[in-house]
Amino acid sequence: MIKHPSELFIKHLLTLNFDDDAVKTSLKDFGLPPILDTHVAYLNDLRIGLDANKPKCFSIADTSDESVNYLKGHKIYNLLHPDATVLSCVQVFDNPQARRDLFMGILGRIEESQLIGHINRKFSLDISVRTLQIIKHYYFNSDGISSEDWAELFSNMPGGTDATGFESCLSGGASVASYRIGIEQNITIREVVKEAVTALYVSLQEVKHWPASSSKIKVLSDTVSALAKAHAVMNTADQELAAVASELKQFKLARNTNKPVSLDVLSKQGKVHA
Repeated sequence: MIKHPSELFIKHLLTLNFDDDAVKTSLKDFGLPPILDTHVAYLNDLRIGLDANKPKCFSIADTSDESVNYLKGHKIYNLLHPDATVLSCVQVFDNPQARRDLFMGILGRIEESQLIGHINRKFSLDISVRTLQIIKHYYFNSDGISSEDWAELFSNMPGGTDATGFESCLSGGASVASYRIGIEQNITIREVVKEAVTALYVSLQEVKHWPASSSKIKVLSDTVSALAKAHAVMNTADQELAAVASELKQFKLARNTNKPVSLDVLSKQGKVHA
């Protein structure tokens, strides 16, 4: 079943009796992924689900247990009765660049406090981790969306944003997303080579099961050659590290055996002034 990352936000709009065009406009205004032609039946299903257990005398302003439980059951109560934290999401949606970076960070699963710290510093905002959690819950929930559905949504995101960038964050994870939005990373050559070796080893296992052919021989040869080069890089790094460690071991601070001159002596020499 097709899902939308802004499903709860859409449900809250439908509760306000928005028609399809109004829902599309609101998503565009917030800079959220659009409603596609493939989502028409999906919207109807959401309406049916909302109507199925709606109280007879329901109104948003009604504070009776029946109405409150209805909204909480559909997980949209806080959108219709927002507190200060929910309202604080607006400052992100009003800033297209901050919104883009935040969405890329969510897709790449960057650690929440690190992502929020970066967004606040880069765009002079003041949003909390709780604000991020609300955005992930109501407006941009990346769970349960297939890669195929994401690809179509990315290519239709408002503002002409780069679909390739979003896709690379989704598939590449935190390292790619951090690079895309400008978070500095401390990555060593050893870590890079180790990851490359793992990928090459997996490729080697896959190629082994190919039927015999000239292309198989070439891929095997290239893979083994790349592994040998990676091994050489690792050995070189180990040797350089050992050389540095050896130099440090030989380096010793000379011990100062001289006793400091007493104040009495200095005062007699006229080197201490009151």
